[in-house]
Amino acid sequence: MVGGNIHLKDRETLSLSDVREVISFDTDYICVMSDLGKLEIEGEGMRILNMSSESGDMLVAGRIDGVFYSKVPKKKLFAK
Repeated sequence: MVGGNIHLKDRETLSLSDVREVISFDTDYICVMSDLGKLEIEGEGMRILNMSSESGDMLVAGRIDGVFYSKVPKKKLFAK
């Protein structure tokens, strides 16, 4: 599946799909690469409860303050 889902429950539990890679994480910031680009999660006391590299599903718990996607760069057909 290309795309991805984000489900936030009570600003305390965040489930993601189509996560390809965890770039960095600590209790206040998690950065992942998904099929839709880089996703940054800001909060406090966050922890990754579950991450499946096979399915791309990820579950985060803690106080979630913000979820931000970076723009997906367009692929160049020709380079100079």
